[in-house]
Amino acid sequence: MRSVLSVLAAAPFVLAGVLAAAPPAAADAPESAPVCVESDAAVGIATFGFLQEQIDNALMIHRIATERGLPESASLIGVTAAMTDSGLRNLDPAEESEAAGVFAQSADWGTVEQRREPGFAAGRFFDAMVDVDGWRDMPPAQVAREVQGARQGAGYAAHQPTAAILVNLLQGEIDCRPVLDAGRYTHPVPGVASAQQFQPPGNPGHNGVDFLTAKGTPILAAGDGTVVTVECNAHTGDGAAYSCDVDGSPQVFGCGWYMEILHTDMTLTRYCHMASAPEVSVGEKVTAGQVIGAIGSSGNSSAPHLHFETHSAYPAWPETAVNPVGYFTDRGVELG
Repeated sequence: MRSVLSVLAAAPFVLAGVLAAAPPAAADAPESAPVCVESDAAVGIATFGFLQEQIDNALMIHRIATERGLPESASLIGVTAAMTDSGLRNLDPAEESEAAGVFAQSADWGTVEQRREPGFAAGRFFDAMVDVDGWRDMPPAQVAREVQGARQGAGYAAHQPTAAILVNLLQGEIDCRPVLDAGRYTHPVPGVASAQQFQPPGNPGHNGVDFLTAKGTPILAAGDGTVVTVECNAHTGDGAAYSCDVDGSPQVFGCGWYMEILHTDMTLTRYCHMASAPEVSVGEKVTAGQVIGAIGSSGNSSAPHLHFETHSAYPAWPETAVNPVGYFTDRGVELG
């Protein structure tokens, strides 16, 4: 029996291919798809013959399929197509071809910038895949060939075994966390237990709870509402401004990148120490479970975490702070 290494060596990537037709405008994603992030475990599979770029692109394809609630075969279909038509490389369009991105998509699928964003490209691929009649019952390589316009002919079947090895290696690299339906309340970082508690005896000014987890982990809006604050709040002890786009420290003061949402019941939630500027702006309407930013360590922080506060009124003051555990218990959510 051949080893994984020998199988990979025997199946070189083929670079070519242009898609034939534009996909439909929307995918059949479930109404309440899970939020999926890379797990804390190291991928550690570059030694199997894949370059890091190829692993990263395959992981993004797998992630988009998983977030959409598609079966495991969808990841195999997507990786097979990308492996055949781009070698899992993010192609720049050449003078003689307009093909771009990990699926070598044509201009009908979006701008060059969009097609070269692997998440966008994977989404467009799966939009078209679910429009193929009977795709769930077809061999993966046949589905890939249908979506890609049969540009590579038998190449999809030739690459399917190698794609299957890579997809198998990626299993477990994506951690999916369910969220509540829009219009309800949800944990801001599902699956992560709170660490430092609300106003403990040794730190009575700690007006929230902390969720310690990996930098970049998505932060979710706890409930429906309107964004009322987006701000960088960081400064040194002498009052000098400090960047929120770099990690802070215990010697830095302030919440770093933070935002506040005024909910439909006129209560407020605050999200501190984000990795970068929030993905929403003041005045924007958000829904429960919507990704609003990412875990970081900006401002007064010694490690990546979300400092999360709940307030009984707007504007938020120390006097309006309430224990998030009780706040969420009243709304049917267990913070842990």
